[in-house]
Amino acid sequence: MNDEVTLINNKSGGVLMNGGTFTMNGGVISGNNKINTPFSPGNGGGVLITGDGIFMMNDGVITKNTAQITGGGVFMKESSAFTMNGGVISGNEASDGGGVYMDGGEFTLKSDGRISGNIMAGNGGGVYIDDGIFTNNGEISENEATFGGGVYIDGGTFTMNDTGKISGNNVKLLGGGVFMQGSGAFTMSGGEICNNEAANDNGNSKGGGVFMKESSAFMMNGGVISNVNTADNGGGVYMEGGTFTMTGDRISGNVAAFNGGGVFMTGNSVFESNGGEISGNTAANGKGGGVFINDGVFAGPVEGVSGNTAGEADANDIYPSKY
Repeated sequence: MNDEVTLINNKSGGVLMNGGTFTMNGGVISGNNKINTPFSPGNGGGVLITGDGIFMMNDGVITKNTAQITGGGVFMKESSAFTMNGGVISGNEASDGGGVYMDGGEFTLKSDGRISGNIMAGNGGGVYIDDGIFTNNGEISENEATFGGGVYIDGGTFTMNDTGKISGNNVKLLGGGVFMQGSGAFTMSGGEICNNEAANDNGNSKGGGVFMKESSAFMMNGGVISNVNTADNGGGVYMEGGTFTMTGDRISGNVAAFNGGGVFMTGNSVFESNGGEISGNTAANGKGGGVFINDGVFAGPVEGVSGNTAGEADANDIYPSKY
């Protein structure tokens, strides 16, 4: 598919693959709509890939497509593969997974690729991962959802490297940048989770940068969660469960309106600090500028938690102070 080719306004979706290879070097897949029927689920408004299908996107735009259920831009499952060397997936809509929905397969986002400005009413404005492997070296930005503005991870694995970026995403409730639950796993070896927001008028938003629960696992070996992720509680990270392991780099410059500027912990959450720093975060009207521990376990040295501020006295770095 080259620059002069446009696939638009199809009522049964744009591209359907059940094997084979599709290469997109330019052009537009736009305005397609996949509705739910007894014979065909409403998945994959722009592109649907199953079996061992391979989609190579070198340039072009997948935009303004809709799916009644999942994957406004792209839906993929089984052993399918999507490699995005360049181009944009933007302005798509679905109930879950506005930009991309994965029920299996492998998606690789390279440094010149961008998933941006997608919208959905439920989960995963940019990317929803129910199963499969997602590798991010590009940009997931300015997407909107109720849970998981940039990325929603219910299973499978997500890896982010040096050029990867999750930024400027927005949610009404949980996980401005990233929402994690179930057995979802996130490995951050580099890149940025920055400028994401969880906000509403009720004061109950959580996890401006990252929200995690259940048995999800976040491994932070490098990169930054910083400048400025915001939420009512847990500006950088909100943990309602799961395990966060930090071995390097920093959580910094995040802001909570109430508690846990850097990290908020409750439930059965475990934070393992084996390196890196939690610094320069703010709990504007509450406690735990660096880390607020309502429940859970904070394990490891606390020397790296410093230079944070809180609205309430004697609660700048870690609350409660027994840590």
